[in-house]
Order: sequence, then C-alpha cells, then structure tokens
Amino acid sequence: MRRHTDHREAAGEALVRNIWQKHGQAILAYAGQLTRDHAEAEDIAQEALVHAWRHPGNLSGTRDTVRAWLLGVVRNIVAARACPRPAGALRAGAVTDDHAEHVVNAMVVTEGVRRLMPKHRVVIDLIYLRGYSVADAAAALAVSTATITTRAYYALRALQGMYPDLARPAIYPRPFVEDAPTDASPADVMVGR
Repeated sequence: MRRHTDHREAAGEALVRNIWQKHGQAILAYAGQLTRDHAEAEDIAQEALVHAWRHPGNLSGTRDTVRAWLLGVVRNIVAARACPRPAGALRAGAVTDDHAEHVVNAMVVTEGVRRLMPKHRVVIDLIYLRGYSVADAAAALAVSTATITTRAYYALRALQGMYPDLARPAIYPRPFVEDAPTDASPADVMVGR
C-alpha cells in the first residue's frame, strides 16, 4: 500500500513541477501584475498550483488553453482575496461579543425550538443542529426536498416571530421573511394566524 501512495505522490510532484516549468513564470508575472506585491504573488502562484494539482482534468488541453485556465485560476484567487468579508466575519484578534449574551440567546432559541410544531422541530434539528443537507433530511424523513424547505421556512418564521428582538447574524442583513406583527402572540405565529 505504501508503494502505491509513494507512486501517487511522485506523480503529483511531477505534475506540479511540469506545470511550474511550462507556466510558472507566466502565473507569477500575472499574479504580480494583479497584486503589485511579490510576496502575495508567490502565495497566489502556489495556491494556483495546488488548484491545478487538485483538478488535473483541466490540464489536458493545448499549452495555450491550459495557460488560459491557469491564469483564470489566478484571477479568481486574486478576486476572492479582494472581496470584503461579510460584516459579521471575525478577523484575527477581533473582540467577540459577551459570552453570557450568547449563552442566554442559545437558551432562548432552544426554548423556541422546543415550542415549535414537531414536524418543524425535527427539520430544524436535522438541518441546523446536525448539519444535514436538505436532500439528506428529506431522505431521513421520507419526504420531498420541497417539504423540507417549506418546513424550515415556517419554523424559522415562527422563531423570528417569537423572538423579534434577537439579533440576526450580519450575513443576513434582512429578515428571511417579514416580521410578524408586534401584537401577534407566539401562539398566533406558530399556528399561522
């Protein structure tokens, strides 16, 4: 088994070495042109090589098409690095909110989930707490994916109606749905009144 692994590693190294010999100078020059920073250009070139190593099927064309694909990879890496992070994303060393507030919010949401209708509660549990995909949750419950998304929608809507004052994550600047009227009770929201 080790021998097979050694062969694969050698083939991968040869592939990367071949890409670098044929296209490395162009990759580095283009990355440098886009970033105007040699160190960052080297990092981007390395990332592009790793991407090429992970997608060897894209390296089977002519020299020009392979180079065009690699330069597109470089452009995409530079663009991804230039995109600002979502407003709620933490940066290294950033101060987080008060831990006690997170604990209280978690307790409140847990109580809200407990109060959901069972068919909504199980969908929230599968998707948001256990990390199931919509398709996996649908298979586990033997229902359609449309049913799962509908139940998740109404479960989230009910939770938002129960706790309109809880802060929404910054990645969702607008509510998933319109907030329930302020005079609606949680029971009214849960039954869809």
